[in-house]
Amino acid sequence: MRIGVSRRPAVRLMAVAGLLVTTSLNAQGAFQDRHEVQPANTPLLTPPGKTHGSISFVQIDMNFDGQKDLAVVQQDGLKSEPSVIYFLYDQAQKRFSRNLALGKLQSPEFDASTKRIKTGWQTTGTQKISETYGWSSNQLKLLERKEMNLKTQECVSIRFAWVNETQWKIGQRAC
Repeated sequence: MRIGVSRRPAVRLMAVAGLLVTTSLNAQGAFQDRHEVQPANTPLLTPPGKTHGSISFVQIDMNFDGQKDLAVVQQDGLKSEPSVIYFLYDQAQKRFSRNLALGKLQSPEFDASTKRIKTGWQTTGTQKISETYGWSSNQLKLLERKEMNLKTQECVSIRFAWVNETQWKIGQRAC
C-alpha cells in the first residue's frame, strides 16, 4: 500500500495538552481504541481558517509486527506531495512512537507478503533510483538499491547486508 494516495477527512480530533487524541471511529472502524500520539516538531493541526488542505489518517502494519501503525497525512492545497508523519505502535508501552526513518523515505510502498518497503524516485531527469528496505531489531535497513541511467538504459543493482549494525555491500550486478 502506498501512503498518501487516499484521503479521509479527520474524524473528531482534539488537541489536548499537546497530544493528538482520537475520539471516534471512521468508516472502516479505525481508532477503536483511544490512542495518544506525541506531537511532531511541526504542528499537525493548524488554527481554523489558516489551512487550505486536509489531514488524513492511514492505519497499516508498517513494520510487519502484526500491530496497526499510524500515518498522519497532511495535504496542503498548495503542494502536490503530501507530508506524512509515521508512528509505529509499541505493544509493550501501549502507545505510538514517531519513526523518523520512515519519514525520510520517498513515497514508501509497504508489502506485507515480502515484509519489505519499496521506494523510488527520479533525479535530475537522467537517473531513476529505487530502494528496498526491511526491518531488523526494530531498525529500518537498506537491503537493495537499483540505479538506472535513463539515457543509456543501464541498470545496476547493489545488495547490502547488516552485521552488528554495520552495513556491508555484498554484491553488485546488472539489473
